[in-house]
Amino acid sequence: MNAIRRKLALAQIVAIALLLGACGGGGDHGDPPPCANPAAPGCGDPPPASPVVTTTPTQPPAAANVTGGWRSLARSWNFSLKQDGSDLSGVVVGFKNVSYDPSDPMVQITGSIDSGGNVAFSAPVFGIEFSGIVEPGGLKITGTLRDCAGGCRNYGEILEKK
Repeated sequence: MNAIRRKLALAQIVAIALLLGACGGGGDHGDPPPCANPAAPGCGDPPPASPVVTTTPTQPPAAANVTGGWRSLARSWNFSLKQDGSDLSGVVVGFKNVSYDPSDPMVQITGSIDSGGNVAFSAPVFGIEFSGIVEPGGLKITGTLRDCAGGCRNYGEILEKK
């Protein structure tokens, strides 16, 4: 937003300079040209410096490790994820106030995360599938959750780190 404001300010300065006609004709001795109207803004003053626009590179979202406990805000699933490079594993801990045995093969999570922070995982229990992207800071993953608890359906979902 600041870059846009700086560009607009520069455009306004250029427009004012064009409207004022740059203060009159030139001399041929290297002297600055005399101002037709010495009271006009900018006469005798050096031109304003161009604003310097700098950009700060953003850290890729995947820099945050997704290892830990996560709760889905829309459906209240609880997941425990473990990241090992681009591989994800873990368990579905429970649904709302119901807990699952972590040794049950049905609650085992498999998945992946790429360098851009794109996350995908699934678990056999209720046909859970999730895909999304890690938000900057690594405390939320926004995406889509599919489960078949009470009928198969896709949900817009945010996973929040516990």
